[in-house]
Amino acid sequence: MVDQEKEIRDKLIQLIRYSLHGKTVDPAFLSEEESEQILKISRYHKISALVSLAMKDPDETWMNERMNAIRRTILFDHEREEILKDLEKNQIWYCPLKGIILKDDYPEYGVREMSDNDILVDPDRMKDVRKIMKDHGYECILFGRWNHDTYHKEPIYNFEMHRDVFYRSTLNHFYDYYQNVKDRLLKDNDNQYGYHFSDEDFYIHCIAHNCKHMESGGAGLRILVDIYLYLKHHDLDWNYLEEELTKLGISEEESLYRDLVQKLFSDEEQEELNEKEKILIDYMFSSGAHGNIRNHTINALNRVKEEEGSSYKLKYVYRRIVLPESSLKMYHPFFYKHVWARPFLTLFRIGRGLIKGRKNLKTEIKTLIEEGKEDA
Repeated sequence: MVDQEKEIRDKLIQLIRYSLHGKTVDPAFLSEEESEQILKISRYHKISALVSLAMKDPDETWMNERMNAIRRTILFDHEREEILKDLEKNQIWYCPLKGIILKDDYPEYGVREMSDNDILVDPDRMKDVRKIMKDHGYECILFGRWNHDTYHKEPIYNFEMHRDVFYRSTLNHFYDYYQNVKDRLLKDNDNQYGYHFSDEDFYIHCIAHNCKHMESGGAGLRILVDIYLYLKHHDLDWNYLEEELTKLGISEEESLYRDLVQKLFSDEEQEELNEKEKILIDYMFSSGAHGNIRNHTINALNRVKEEEGSSYKLKYVYRRIVLPESSLKMYHPFFYKHVWARPFLTLFRIGRGLIKGRKNLKTEIKTLIEEGKEDA
């Protein structure tokens, strides 16, 4: 890593640390060019509103980042409240997930940025949930093909209504662990049909969800802030946590994240990162808030390599072209239902990729070529 890039990253980590502890830096801390670079990285990781808290006199651009995040939170909070009211009226049990809960641990209202809201609901009532969402003006983007149904309404609203916590995938042990998820939930005190995880089970889900992203396209700095703040604000039963994290096979990963966030964000004297932590933070810096296609391709290649050994790149390409029945059902229900049309599926996917996903397709092909050179 070049010195300039390292300096920018170090300053960003310092800004995050200051924002978490109510400290600020003078305007002279960042040059105009550094401010622009850090803003770009912060947006990529969806932490620009948080970072703005560390600036003693934030300029208009940084202040807008914070105000826009606060505005989105206000709108989402109101919208979610109305949706939960209708779930109550229709006697549908529900449990808000992830950022809906995590945002309350942040130092100021609204600075935990979110693109959507995730809510676990009664899996036997998904059609009723769809009607409720449509009555609220939402378009159903995806229904019945994933572990969540996806809804969108202009200008900013995105909701993922979960029937399961995880989808069957390369991490089937996660799916199995949460199969009877309602047995792990606690009843809310201030409503009839709302539930929540215990602090420990919420933290376990947070770590497991992050591990899922890391196995796919990666995850960024925001999840590290989430972990740091959650540990700071909640007194957890570590005997229970160790037992359950071991069942999921992610005890070592959790320990790595826990040590890393303390070194990065603690208000005490900063410790040097070890090699494993340096590799992890490099990967997370490159990933952004939601991961990227390059990381997704590399991780998928590595899984095929472990399974198949030689000629794994050709086998990866084959798997991308010839989809299993489960993938057809999820991503291409028309071709799943109409076997006669499957010979046209490859042409359909290539055409769609060139029209809608050209950038992603280009990145995937470039990554395959680069990985091939590294193996040569």
